Amino acid sequence: MGNNLEKLSECGIDVGVGLGYFDGNEAQYMSILEEFSYSAPGRQKAIRQFWQNRDWDNYVIAVHSLKSTARNIGAVSLSQRALELEQCGKEEQYGRIDELTDGMLSDFEFISQLLEPLCRKEEKDKKHLDRGQVSGLLGALIAAAEDYDFMTAEELIEELNGFELAGKLRELMDKVTGAMRELDYGGCAQAARELMDESNLL
Repeated sequence: MGNNLEKLSECGIDVGVGLGYFDGNEAQYMSILEEFSYSAPGRQKAIRQFWQNRDWDNYVIAVHSLKSTARNIGAVSLSQRALELEQCGKEEQYGRIDELTDGMLSDFEFISQLLEPLCRKEEKDKKHLDRGQVSGLLGALIAAAEDYDFMTAEELIEELNGFELAGKLRELMDKVTGAMRELDYGGCAQAARELMDESNLL
């Protein structure tokens, strides 16, 4: 990870705090950073949509999750802002949420954009395709999408993106990822079915 660790402070991340959660294990820390970076666009969109739709139950769930994951990577300020918004939601301080959410999302976007090039994986660094495992993950993803379970779907997509995919498979996986980032649950489920069919033909 080397040079990347040195660049993380530019993203507002306290590497010492983040590594502390993983007993100094840089490989585990980098894995969490990659997951945070990958899921950021979808999570930003979900938080904004929950806020604009006044869907406070899901808003609180989303900022609670962000609070925890931001803390785990050492994004202390972002974690604290998410905590404040979580508390506002629980206390029904909706006017305060309206005042603070845009600023928090701007910070989240700033951090995630700086992280993205540091966390980008090459296909050669990914796991060899395991059709049985991929099929199981896709089945779980379809169920999560049909249940409108954003958090579970994001976790499954992150795991699927850890496999080495090429050609039509990569095209379909990108379609799955793009649909979830747009919160298009039906499109995500459909693309996942197409990907399952295609992978079973190999």
